[in-house]
Formats: sequence, structure tokens, C-alpha cells
Amino acid sequence: MSGGPSLPDDTPPKGRPKRKSFLFDVIRVSMGAFAHIGLTMLINVIMIRVWGREVKGELVVIMNIPTIVCLFSEFGLKKIIPYMIGQQIEPTQRVIGIALSLWLASSVLGVSTALIYFGLVGVPGVPFFWCLLASALIMPRLLVNLLRGIALGVEELGYFNQLRYVRDLTVLMVVLGAMFVLNLGAEYAWTYILGMLISAIVVIAWAIPMLRRHAKIRLAWSNRIARDIVVQGVVFSLGSMLMMLNYRVDILILGVFLNAPNPPITKEAISDYSVGVAFANILWQMPIVIGHVLFSRSVNTKDPIGMARKTARLIRIGTALAIPGAVALFIFAPWLFPLIYGEEVTLAAAPMRILLPGIVLFYAARLIESDLTAKGRPWAVVSVMLPVVAANVVLNIVFIPMWGVNGAAFTSTLTYTGGAIGMVVIYSRVTGLSMREILTPRKADFALKIGRKGAGRGKGHDNIDASAEND
Repeated sequence: MSGGPSLPDDTPPKGRPKRKSFLFDVIRVSMGAFAHIGLTMLINVIMIRVWGREVKGELVVIMNIPTIVCLFSEFGLKKIIPYMIGQQIEPTQRVIGIALSLWLASSVLGVSTALIYFGLVGVPGVPFFWCLLASALIMPRLLVNLLRGIALGVEELGYFNQLRYVRDLTVLMVVLGAMFVLNLGAEYAWTYILGMLISAIVVIAWAIPMLRRHAKIRLAWSNRIARDIVVQGVVFSLGSMLMMLNYRVDILILGVFLNAPNPPITKEAISDYSVGVAFANILWQMPIVIGHVLFSRSVNTKDPIGMARKTARLIRIGTALAIPGAVALFIFAPWLFPLIYGEEVTLAAAPMRILLPGIVLFYAARLIESDLTAKGRPWAVVSVMLPVVAANVVLNIVFIPMWGVNGAAFTSTLTYTGGAIGMVVIYSRVTGLSMREILTPRKADFALKIGRKGAGRGKGHDNIDASAEND
């Protein structure tokens, strides 16, 4: 794809919000991410303590299916739309209109796929009505994903941030209402899925003003542009799809093992495993947050080498800060989970401890994927992650019958480690940065300055202490 008219790095296109500093955007999106962590943790604590671990395990397995289905049925819209908007490949109005038409098609595909899965596999002991609700969630969730992609493309990071915790607040209110206002017991835990459905609708309504600022809300079609969006979208997002599948495939396989004649795991064990994974993934919030900002900036930047240096520096800083956090979680895990979730949550600490090394190492891979995808190099990501996901599936099938949820955690750490090494090697080749420059922390890395450097130079690079990027 060829880019649009050249723009100075610090000049957003007409109609876009004024660009803030990179660090400001990271802090702003971080606040939303950690609000999301807190609200999600609160929801999980309430569900486990009131409805029980077995019900939580059922919900984990059920809700994993819409997530995976959305991943593969959205035609890569969440990644390719911000790229096309940021690079001004086609008029924004036309791109958004065609994307909305494709959303309708992807929704039909996604809902059908989920219903087929639930019909063939299902979840033992769970009413099919719960599965129907989870399938119905796919259509609005795909639209929310598209709206978040549009927000990244037009650099509306404020809205991108808000869409996440508006959803969480809505789910929390529905769950609290079901439990403490209507006094509904565990057999009504489907109200959590209903809350997710209502929250998606609320988020869509919340995002409409943002969308209207940049385009009229109407369907459009062009065979050529639609073909470009789908083909390039699948290619563009394949790397991130594989990274997310690498994260989700363990729950999928654990759910399948529940249907075995003598299952090696229980629903309670899956509930505890999800709690341990959620805590370990706190360490991932910063690379995810920074990755969103990196992707938004990278698809709009005219200085890919400067962005690569910035990415390398963020990898060095993030990995250095993640290590003490991982050590603290490792030490305090046995006391932390019973204190927060209740004394019955006994299986969460071990898998979380097993996961921590891989999660710290995979920190670099999360940021590298965002920058390589935004640079239009998704095949570099695919070349690493495709064999990693294949290994993940095979090792889970081998280790889960042997060690239960600890086998799933061990598999994840092995594949995260392999993926991290591969991503650093490929990033070094693509960008020309040495592996030492990507990974070895420097004293100057931590001399952060909020603001913009060189306002009069015409380049206007966001300042995260440029001296550290060039030493």
C-alpha cells in the first residue's frame, strides 16, 4: 500500500485532535488499563466469593470462545483500519463506511462459528442458553473492536481509553444488581454474560460522538477497497492474531479436556488457573498500553527508524521494571490469593509462579509486534509466532493430562520464551538495531522528560529523552 500525502510528524491531519507527547499518551492509556485491571479483579472476586469457583470456571471456558472467534472473524479490521486511516490510503469516510459493511458480514460468520462450536463441544453441565448469550455477544464485540481501531487511526486515544473502563463499569453494575438487588444465585450466573452484552451496547453508544467527528455513520461499498481491506487486514493482523491465540489456546484446550471421560482438570481448577494468569498478566499491562500508543504513532509516523529506537528503549525500561514486580508476585502469591479471593482458591499460586519467567521475557515481543505491524511487516511476526502457537497446542495436549493446570502454565512459559527470543532476533534484522541495543538497559533510559523536544525543528519528535535513543 502506498502512503498518502506527506505530513510533518507533529502535524495531525485536519480534524484530528492535537497530538500530545508520547509519554503523556502512555500515562493516559495506562490509567485506563489499570482501571480495567482493578474493575476486572473486583468483578472476579465478587463472582468467586458469591457464586463459587465452579461457576467461575464455567464462565472462563464459555467466554473464551467469543474472544477467539472474534479474533479470527473480524477480517483484521482492528489492525488494518487504523493503518489505512493513519496513512490516508483512502478517504476516511469511505474506509469507515466499507469497514462497517464488512463488520456485518464478519458478525454473521462469527456468530455461526460460535454456535457450531458450542453445539459440537459445549461445556459439561452448562445450559445451552448461556452459550447462546455468549454467541450473541460476538456481533457488538466486533463493532467495539472496530471502533477502538478507528480511535487509534484518528489518534483519539482519550476515547480509546474510555471504551475499556466504560465496559467494565457496566458489567460491574449488572453483576452487583443481579447478586445484591435481585438476590440471584449461582444458577443465574448467566447475568454476567448478559452484562457483557449490555456493556458492549453501552460502549458503542459512547463511541458514536467520536465516530461522527470523523465520518458520517453509513454503510458503503467498493469491491476493490473491500478486497484490499480483507486481504491486507488478514495479512496485517495475522501476527497479532497468533500472539493472542498463543495466550488463549490453553483455556480452549482445558475446556476441551473437561469433556474427557476422566478429565485431568476440574472447573474449579480452571477458575483458579484463570485467577493466577490474570495476576501474572498485570506485568503485561504496560507493554500492552505502550503497544497501543506505539501502533497509533507508528501508523502515522514518517520516521520509522526513530520509532524503532523508541521501541527498543521502551523494551529496555519495561523489562527492567517488570523483573522486581515478578519477584514480588512470586514471593507473596501463596498469601495473596486466599486473602483476596477466599481460602478455597488454592491452585492459583503455582501456575502463576510458573508463568512469571515467560511473561517477563515476552514483554519485548508484545512491543515488537506492535511496531512491526505498524511498519507493514506482519510476516516477520508470523514467521516467529506460527511455529510457537503450533508448539503451544502440542505441548498443552501432552502436559495437561500429566500435570493439569500446571502443565498449561509450563507450556505457556516455554512458548513465551521461544517467542520472545525469536521476536528479538527478527526485530534486530528488520530494524538494523543490535540485540544489545534492544535488550541491554542504559542509565540514560530512565531519564524521562515529559513534553516535546525541538518544537522549531520541523520534525517535532515526542520526547522520551532522545539522548538515550541516540547514544
